[in-house]
Amino acid sequence: MTPFVLLTRPDGKNTELNTRLEQAGLDVLALPVLELEASAPSQAPDPAAYDLIVFVSGFAVGCYFRALENMGLRSWPRGVYAAAVGAASANALLRTGMAPADRIVAPDADSRQDSEALWEELQRRGIHPRRVLIVCGDSGRAWLAERLKREGADVQRHRAYIRKPAQWRPCQLAALAGLVRSQRRAVVLLTSSQGVDAWLSCMKEADMMALVTRTDFVVVHERIARHLRQSVAHLYPDAKATIIVSKPDDKIMFRSIMTLALA
Repeated sequence: MTPFVLLTRPDGKNTELNTRLEQAGLDVLALPVLELEASAPSQAPDPAAYDLIVFVSGFAVGCYFRALENMGLRSWPRGVYAAAVGAASANALLRTGMAPADRIVAPDADSRQDSEALWEELQRRGIHPRRVLIVCGDSGRAWLAERLKREGADVQRHRAYIRKPAQWRPCQLAALAGLVRSQRRAVVLLTSSQGVDAWLSCMKEADMMALVTRTDFVVVHERIARHLRQSVAHLYPDAKATIIVSKPDDKIMFRSIMTLALA
């Protein structure tokens, strides 16, 4: 039997991939496991106070620039770089219309999409900032901040949003229960380590943990894959899940999900 697919990204990020998978003949259920909420919609540090501002996600970009607009700031200061850890965040920066394209720094779309790749790009372009702001959520890696500090930069973090486990609605739980009763395998897309923990928590609360033993996964970084393997092995030592590490691009994630679905 063909597996069904669970898409766990936050609301608003699953639509295109959901449509493509359904057009390919798969049963798909969008079940966001994290809710994102702006923490300071009218407050943000002035970009002119920094040499470099790093955005960890497209949502971080949206929160920060909406706050700037609410504060009456509608132009990007000359000489300030805006950096993104991935192509999706870089595209979000371009769409703001404020940050000039030649001041946006991000890893190449064909390379890794992470802090290490962004650091390499900063080095390649000879960008050595002294004052850095990292626009992020309430949790996440500190690798880039520590690396910049070792180079002598003054690094500050701006918590632009918070992440919290989603509360699945009764209609979502009923849809999931129907798929689980089919006894088919599942393919689950997980895009952060926090998402791994939230998915397992949501499944436990829904009393559907048995599905974990017949699930394969697509993740977007080897670091997430390691965390997922450890988490599943702790709960079910005999579980034999296949995990594909994909780039965080809808077209590539589609191909990865189809690879598992048709295996």
